[in-house]
Parts: sequence; structure tokens; C-alpha cells
Amino acid sequence: MVCLFVNATARSSILILRNCSFLFSILLLITGAWSQVQVRQKQQLDQWFLAANQAYANRDFSEAARLYRTSIKNGEQVVFSWFNLGNTLVQLNRNDPAMDAYRRTVELAPHFSRAWVQMGDLLFLSGSLAEAVAPYRRALELEVLDEVHVRHALAEIAIALGEWTEAQFHLERTLTLEPDRVDLWFALTATHEGLKDWRAAESTLLQALERAPSAGAAVW
Repeated sequence: MVCLFVNATARSSILILRNCSFLFSILLLITGAWSQVQVRQKQQLDQWFLAANQAYANRDFSEAARLYRTSIKNGEQVVFSWFNLGNTLVQLNRNDPAMDAYRRTVELAPHFSRAWVQMGDLLFLSGSLAEAVAPYRRALELEVLDEVHVRHALAEIAIALGEWTEAQFHLERTLTLEPDRVDLWFALTATHEGLKDWRAAESTLLQALERAPSAGAAVW
């Protein structure tokens, strides 16, 4: 009787093991199939993103915008898709949704300095000078690569707003990075004039005139 019980138990155990093995095989198959689906989806999403980049390069901005939105909708390359969508919408003269795209970019990637610069540029070019200051300053805090561009823009804003000391600060910093920029020397001259520092204005004007010939006739 004991022997029969053992045999029955053994057979039951073997059956359970077989069932578990079968279920495990099914799980592996399902997992493998799902992984393949995910890979295919990833490839498709990458294709949308790359196709959007190609459309942008071909100046087909409407198609690029559509493809970037498709990529965003499906959750792939989201940060760069939002950023590139913003750039694309600028090309389409759709500045408000472009700004929304840049804002979404920095929400997802707060340390993406280039997006802050683009926000500042868009506000600057649309005439919202005071509003452009904050994103430009944020870009500088992040050690933006194009510091000259950002500081020059901040200097122009300060000049436009009559904030001469602020303009002087950014121009002098910019000239330490690019000392042969004739336009910056002229801007610094105007800033010194705004500050009524005539001696400094004369000095920087001479610096500008010394460099002007290398800039060609367009400077004049």
C-alpha cells in the first residue's frame, strides 16, 4: 500500500513537473515573442525619428513635424523629438506651439542647455526681450557651449532696455572669448557712451577701428 502511495505520489510529481515545464516553455515563448514585438516597435519608432530628421534636412517641415509628433505619441526619443519639433515649428513660423515644444523639452530634460537657448532666441526674435533673459541665464548656469551667442544676446537686450552696466558685463566677458569681434567692440563703445564714460568709449572705439579692416567693407 505504501509502495502504491509512493508510486502514485511520484507519478503526480512527474505530472506536475511536466506541467510546470510546459507552462515555463509557454512563458519563455510569450516573453520571447513580446521582446520581438518590442524590438520591432523600437525599430519602427527609430525609423519615424530618423525619417523626421531626414524630412527636416530636406526642408519638408510639415512632414517632419508630423513624424516627430508620431514619435512623441509612441513614447520614443521623446526629449529630442520635442526639441526637434520645436525647431521644425519655428521654420513653419508657428512660434507659440514651438515655444510649447521647447518648454516640454526642458520639463523632461531640465539640464538640456540648448533647449534653453532656443527658448531665449525665440523670445528674443519675437520681441519679448525681458522674457528672454531668464532662459538665457539658465543656459549660462548650465555652462552652455555657445556662451558667446548667449552673452551677446543678453548684452543686446540690456542695451535695448538701457541697462548699461549689465550690457558692459556681458560684452566684456564675450570679448575675452572672441577678442577680434569688431561688432562687439562697437557695441561696447555704445555701452560706454550710455554710461557716459567717454574715455572708455574712446578706447574701445580705437580697438574696434583697429580690427575693422579685417572685417571687410560690410562693417562700414
